[in-house]
Amino acid sequence: MTAFRCAPPREAIAAAESAVKYGRITHDELLAAFTGQRDRRIRASIGRIRTGSASLPETLARLALEDAGFEVRMQVEIEGVGHVDGMVDGVAYEVDGRAFHSGPVEFEEDRRRWNALMALGIPSVRIPARWVLANPDAAITVVRRVLDGWRAS
Repeated sequence: MTAFRCAPPREAIAAAESAVKYGRITHDELLAAFTGQRDRRIRASIGRIRTGSASLPETLARLALEDAGFEVRMQVEIEGVGHVDGMVDGVAYEVDGRAFHSGPVEFEEDRRRWNALMALGIPSVRIPARWVLANPDAAITVVRRVLDGWRAS
């Protein structure tokens, strides 16, 4: 809860989101801790908590994209592909870390999924988790470039 008073909003939301997702606190308990007149900003941040992200980089990317005005759908299931981390205006995005995407099986599965998206006509981007951890707005740049290119074609 201290994070909402001390950390930047995205970082506080990400920390709280993880705590809610793993049952360390409930959404209602968070709201109950911030009932003061000056806590409106914090309550708004608590309202942005979603438990669908599978990782900190996914949460940070989602928050950055939302802050840029995009409507983000998380953990979207696509027939023949499986789930993708998120969708923005018809573009699928994945936030990938080396820990879960560097083995030969994972590498091939990532390519199968990318090829399946392309066959369905769904543009997709892969955003390295390291980029998002260093600068969450990197997700905005990558998604905007793909959207601009896709719309221009």
